[in-house]
Amino acid sequence: MSSQWLSKAFIKNICENPKIKLRTLIRKAHSKWNVDLTKTKAARVKQQALDEINAIYEDTYYAAELLRSNPGTTVRIQVQRPLEFQLEIPIPSKDMRPRFERIYICLDACKWSFMVCRPMIGLDGCFIKTPYGDQLLIAIGWDPTDQILPIAYVVVEAEAKDSWT
Repeated sequence: MSSQWLSKAFIKNICENPKIKLRTLIRKAHSKWNVDLTKTKAARVKQQALDEINAIYEDTYYAAELLRSNPGTTVRIQVQRPLEFQLEIPIPSKDMRPRFERIYICLDACKWSFMVCRPMIGLDGCFIKTPYGDQLLIAIGWDPTDQILPIAYVVVEAEAKDSWT
């Protein structure tokens, strides 16, 4: 079993108890799947799960810090809520956390600089090497001195029509 799969399987346990001992993870893996984990692999599994848990919160802090340090900046985070979240009486056993879909960022300085750009916008995208296969899309302009100026950028799940709107 891969450490990525195991980290996803143990994420709930590690979220409930971030200081869980490696021996406990090794015992649980052995009793649940009859898999013998080494301490090194158990440490890797725990670290990957902790990184995943922390990444959920880092996105929000990043947006808040951008808004605090750059007044006038536009930041939009779009999430997908689970279907159970929309029920009148949600199912408590389900994971109710929203799932990140995309983030749009346009810095205030870039907004003002765009006013003096040539009337032409370029769009480009590239893949980001993450476990989720996201893409970084960017809108650029050219200033009067032929320098490229970023206007806005967005991280999306896929380059599709829905991502651009």
